[in-house]
Amino acid sequence: MKGVMNGKEKKVFSKEALANITKKHGKWVKGPLAQWLVKVPERKKGFHTESGIPIKEIFTPKDIKEIDYIRDIGFPGEYPFTRGVNPSMYRSRPWSVRQITGLGGPAETNARMREQYAQGVTRMGGILDCNIYAAYVDPDDPEFDHLYGIESLGRTGYIATNLRDYEELYEGIPLDKVSVASMLGHFSQRETGMIFALAKRQGIPLEKLNGISQNDSMQLFNGNYYPAFPPEYELTLALDLVRFCSEHVPKWNCLSMAGYNRQEAGLNAYQEIGVTIADAATFIQEGIKFGIDAEKFVPMISFHWGFTMDFFEQIAKLRAARRMWAMLTRERFRIKNPAAWKMRFYLETSGSCLTAQQPYNNIIRVAIQAMGGVLAGANALHTASFDEALCAPTDFSAQLSLRTQQIIEHETGLADVVDPLAGSYYVEYLTNAIEKRAWEYVDKIVEMGGSIAAIRKGFFFRETQQACLDIQNQVENGDKVIVGVNRFQDEEKIKPSLYRGSKEAITQALARLQQVKKNRDHEKVSAALHRLQERVREGGRGSMEATIACCEAYCTFAEMNRAVKEICGVYSLAGDSILSR
Repeated sequence: MKGVMNGKEKKVFSKEALANITKKHGKWVKGPLAQWLVKVPERKKGFHTESGIPIKEIFTPKDIKEIDYIRDIGFPGEYPFTRGVNPSMYRSRPWSVRQITGLGGPAETNARMREQYAQGVTRMGGILDCNIYAAYVDPDDPEFDHLYGIESLGRTGYIATNLRDYEELYEGIPLDKVSVASMLGHFSQRETGMIFALAKRQGIPLEKLNGISQNDSMQLFNGNYYPAFPPEYELTLALDLVRFCSEHVPKWNCLSMAGYNRQEAGLNAYQEIGVTIADAATFIQEGIKFGIDAEKFVPMISFHWGFTMDFFEQIAKLRAARRMWAMLTRERFRIKNPAAWKMRFYLETSGSCLTAQQPYNNIIRVAIQAMGGVLAGANALHTASFDEALCAPTDFSAQLSLRTQQIIEHETGLADVVDPLAGSYYVEYLTNAIEKRAWEYVDKIVEMGGSIAAIRKGFFFRETQQACLDIQNQVENGDKVIVGVNRFQDEEKIKPSLYRGSKEAITQALARLQQVKKNRDHEKVSAALHRLQERVREGGRGSMEATIACCEAYCTFAEMNRAVKEICGVYSLAGDSILSR
């Protein structure tokens, strides 16, 4: 970069130029800025990003004077991939539209997915009802109603308990022509087993399947507190899915590190990427010990990030994350496969930013976040529906979220240039600042002995709880303005139609479950569950094959969860004790 100063052509980052900028900046601060602020004072005492990084009134070359362009920014598709993992990014191939859906019974969700497929969506996946995948009893058990309330089924995801439900869920969806996502975190092994069992039943070779298993068991201990197995067991179950995919399903992204869930639990930008990358490092280390070839499985790791309303900080977060992953894999782990250095990520607009008050405001929030994700180089994108703070998305809100992506792609010009914010003094400053703080987090976790040790010490729990408290205090004292919540409230005259679930879907699900249990081969069920327990007891290797066999025998999620629980118990943070052995 060159500029003209005093009639001479000088490099912007030369010592002479930086000294001149510093001098001129000082005069500007004491002169025009000071005079203006006497007339029009700044609206608050200090400005900071959501994660607390100070924001000055302007940024100049001196704020990024240590940057080496080739080393730190580089070119798209080249190490350190700060500007994107592909050379031409969206100019050649737009980001993948991945819309996640889950409501009512399998037939209802299937209808939504088939409609999306007809509109060109080939990256899809469903959200299973959280009360099913986390449970140790089936919905037809009276205890389920006591614990969760049977009438709630189908409101937080589709109702599916066994392979029969998945046959209906994916009816008419060619599994070898779409990319399917299982977004259940540490329960992904069981649901991925359902998908693989379904593919085998349809005669589709597993090597032809393309999709994602979130499978990030560590994220559970960062704030998403469903009943969990002890972290050591969770890790080995996740690693055996990785091992199985590296051997039999090479196009499957077998480990999607869920930074999104850590963010939604309360962590700020640098905490989110620091903790997530530290956890990913644990997976690599333990995967190597597990006997998996790092050169094969690390390129299969992808990431799932979120995007909140702090526009520039979130863009900088994602650029920093790409650079950190490249350094971690190439420099720290010495992985030779260049595909392993590329952080491929799926971006989801933030659910926690959606408000139940004035829900139509969420349309604007989602559009802003989606634009930021595109500017940051997301490889795939999910746009939330505006009514998700109130209910599962309706047909109208789901279509609107899809149209949001299509408008950004085809009408804004954002897809026509690669990383247009590169070189921005502010964005590069933030990228560096976030990376520095995130590495400090990684090093802190390493010093504790790694992610498992940090879990056992309650580090993640304390950090998440404090972050949540800080956010809530900012909202309550007005430092963090949320339009329609703590400012600009008014009477809502136009209210959206809401999805309320279907009693008929619940009745049908229970009848289908009871029919499956009546007609399945009970000896096969018992043998498959016993085999799964053996594999878990003996260190986890082969547990994925055992899980698929359970799914093929029409075992339910609760039956598989219960079988594993009988071997390893349930983890509780209280006193770092293990309960219910």
